[in-house]
Parts: sequence; structure tokens; C-alpha cells
Amino acid sequence: MTALLRQNPIIQESDGRSGESSTYEARDTLKDAHDVALFDYYATSQLAVVRIRDMSVALVGSLGRYYGVHPAPDGQHLLVSTIQKPYSYLTTVARFPRDIAVWDISDQAHVVAHKIASRPLMERVPIHGVPTGPRQFSWRTTEPATLVWAEALDGGDWNVNAPQRDRLMTSTAPFDQPPREVMRLAQRYCGIDWTAQSDLALLAEYDGNRQWWSAYLINFDARIPAPRLLWDMSSHEQYADPGNPVMRTLPNGFSVIRQEGDSIFLAGAGASPHGDRPFLDRLDLATFKTQRLFRSDRSSLESFFAFTEDDSRSFLTSHQSPTDPPNVYVRRLRAAIDAPAGEATFTSSSAAVTHTTDPTPAVRQIRKRLVRYQRADGVELSFTLYTPPGYQEGTRIPAILYAYPRDYADESKAGQTSGSQETFTQLSRHRLLLLAGYAIIDTHHSRSLATRSGRTTPTLSRSSPTHRPRWTRRFDSASQTRTALS
Repeated sequence: MTALLRQNPIIQESDGRSGESSTYEARDTLKDAHDVALFDYYATSQLAVVRIRDMSVALVGSLGRYYGVHPAPDGQHLLVSTIQKPYSYLTTVARFPRDIAVWDISDQAHVVAHKIASRPLMERVPIHGVPTGPRQFSWRTTEPATLVWAEALDGGDWNVNAPQRDRLMTSTAPFDQPPREVMRLAQRYCGIDWTAQSDLALLAEYDGNRQWWSAYLINFDARIPAPRLLWDMSSHEQYADPGNPVMRTLPNGFSVIRQEGDSIFLAGAGASPHGDRPFLDRLDLATFKTQRLFRSDRSSLESFFAFTEDDSRSFLTSHQSPTDPPNVYVRRLRAAIDAPAGEATFTSSSAAVTHTTDPTPAVRQIRKRLVRYQRADGVELSFTLYTPPGYQEGTRIPAILYAYPRDYADESKAGQTSGSQETFTQLSRHRLLLLAGYAIIDTHHSRSLATRSGRTTPTLSRSSPTHRPRWTRRFDSASQTRTALS
């Protein structure tokens, strides 16, 4: 589109109402009518269905500014979100008005749209809050076309005292009946995962004031879901992190929590004071008791990533050590054994499936170790120290600190160790400077599995418990830490 000379002055007005709003880089927002015209042009698209068998293309619906399109498990319905006007010069596209609808595309020549919600311009969403009205839509993976979403009961504001903050809603095809309220939540809705048992689900909620999360097992179809509390802990908890449910992909492409009888499986990073030791657990949904099937040994880093069969006795792992590049192994459980707390209760055997060789042998000369230290205020912290190839102990060399602050509400969680010194060193981004002779003090420990929080330089909150904590300390302590470089 050719740029046009500005024909009118830029006019902005205030309606006199006060309210909180997030701030954005000026370069990320619209600035004038020309920007609006460009946005309209580039945001407009046409939906189409491509049939894999013959690669034929059929247009669906009309031109529109589509923010998101998500097919239902039955393949006959689409959750469609479209961007509406008026736009804003203060916020980014995520806060623009939006219409949410379910399209019935069983007859692609005559699409039927069922309106679910219209969200107005969201310029006054509280800091760390959520917009009012329906949000966080998802399809129920165990049903053909059932939509689930949350709605705030507290105006979306953490600062408001309310007995319940959210309610969970659902609506089912053909979407011609009012939505049903499933349950109300004391805290903010985080999401839901469905088990292979159609009516059973894991639901998570988050308390932003305490930085605390909880997970419940619910019977979604019951008149009263009667949630059973499964986990309840700080969002910064590393050592007691239960791991993530192992998923199974259905024929329709959607995923459910893998289930074996009354049990599901959990895979976690296994943070400990001595570094990560990934694990695989079996969780009994009747008793909520866990059984440890596998745990990585102390001399390597081995992480579960998939079962190979319908039973739970054989699975694939990713194995690496400081001298062995990551490779896929197949591991099979053998005999049950008595084991100390936290260790695997089965013996197992393994065999390599892939045989990747070391692509950069010179990098093996880089040394790393996990360093634990105490900050001046008594908080226990840690970082990974990398020294360059050929480094001699006692030699003074320049060091680079790689860190970013993160706020914590609890001192005991701020210093928990995560990451592992048993990983295969690979160079990317800032670590390339090791080849130039620099040492690196890295507080961003790499994780073998996705977790709820990464490791950064902690800052401890001293704010009111009814407000989200603010950063009160920077990473000056980490930058002042003396390491064994001299």
C-alpha cells in the first residue's frame, strides 16, 4: 500500500474516567490514520479449507480481520475471533475489540455463525488483571463440539476482595441454548486438561496476590462438580513440583491426559538442591498417591518424553551428559524394588535408539559447574559458571553476568536450585562468547522439561499481601558474587 500524506490532524480525547492500564512501547501501537489503514489492509484475510486427499481449496466465510481460528474436535465447527473497531492508539492488537463466534461449516457454502461474545476495547484492564466477559476459550477435547471458557466475577481486578473470582462456563453444539455455568472458582482460572475418561478433568487456578496455584480433579458433567484438591503450592516451588500430566493424542489430533485404569502419569524436571533429576511418576486418581517409575541418575540428565506402547512399561527418553550429546533411548521397566524416598521403585534397562555424535569436540573443553552461594540478606541462590576452553584455575579472566530479575513472595522458594550441570554443553547466543575467552555467570539454568517458572535472579516482595508484589531488589548481589576465577 502506498503511503498517503496525512490529511487530518491526530485527535485523541479522554472521557474523564480513571483506571489502570498496561504500558507499551510506542513503536508497537498505531499512531495515525495511515497506520490504521495499513493495519486494516494487512490484517484482512480469507479462511479456506484444504482437503489433503486432492489438495482442493474451498473458501469459507468472507474476508475479515481474523485474530484466531480453532477447529472443534468434530472438524465441523470453528471457534472464530475477529478484530473489530474502534482501534486504540494506546494499546496493542490484543486489547482491540473482538467478536467471538462458533461457525458451523458442515455446509461450507452456507456457513452458520453462532455468536458467543463481543468484547469491547480493553484499555482499562487492571495491571495483571483480566478483561471482563468471556475469555480463555477452549474446546472440550473429549466431545465433538463443546466450548469451555471463563468469566471474571471480580471485575478482573486482583485488588477487589471477592469470595469467587471466576466462573467456568460451557456451551454445546448446536449452540442454540444459553450457556451453562459449571462451577465458580475462588481464584483466577488458569486452564483445563481432559483425561481419557470423558467426564474427568484437571482444572487449575491461580492466586496472583500470593503467587500460588492449585489444581483440582473435577467431574465436569456432574450437577455439582465437587472438585477434589490435588495440588496446592507456590508458583515458584521447584523441589515439590509434581510435574506435568503425560498426554496422548487422539485420532482427531486433540490431546487428552493418558490414563491407565484409574492412574495417570506425571513427568517432571525433578529440581533438587544438587540439580535436576527428571522423573516419571504414576498417580492414582482415587487416592492421589504417586509411585516413582523412573528417575534420572546423578551422572547424566535423562528425561521422559513418550511412551512406546499402550502399557506403561516401555518409554522413550532423551539422554545427555557433559560428554555425550543428546540421544533418544528406549527404557523398559523391570522388577519392582524397595527404594529410598524420591528414587525409582523399579529397575529398568535402556538402549540407544539414535546415535548422534559430538558435532563440536572443541566445546568439550568448556567447563561448567553449579555454584551455590548466600546473598547478603541470607537468601540461598545459585548459578551456572562456565569457563572457556583452556582456562587455568587461578587465572583472572573477564566474566559476563547473564541475569534477569524475577519477583518472589517467599524467600524459601527464591533460592531453590534448578537446572543441571550434567547437560551437554551447546553454544548459542551469549554462550558463544566463551570461545572468545570470557567466563559466563548464567542464572538462566537450562531445564530439561517445561515448568511453571524458569530460574532468574530473585527479587523479594515486601508489598502488601493484597497487591501483586513489586520488584524491591535488583541483581546487584549476583553481580557482586565472587567466583573461583581468581
